[in-house]
Amino acid sequence: MPDCQRRLEQAVAVNRKLASLQIAAPAAPGKLCPEDDEWMNVAAGLGNEGVSQQMLEHAANCDHCGPLLKEATAVLSDESSAEEKSS
Repeated sequence: MPDCQRRLEQAVAVNRKLASLQIAAPAAPGKLCPEDDEWMNVAAGLGNEGVSQQMLEHAANCDHCGPLLKEATAVLSDESSAEEKSS
């Protein structure tokens, strides 16, 4: 259970960072940008924790990756089961 709590706290922190992103127009990916499809795994809390933390820090400062992570987080937060909705 402590692992779940830690992941929840990380997700809340990421959501706060993402909410503060204000991008006027999407930017082109830079040389250090991960592949676009990797952001869904980060948003879901999958993969290596150290790598995910580095990616989160990158997204917080990248006009290309920040919106991708924000979108992935929104997609995952919109997917709730009927059981979750009735709680």
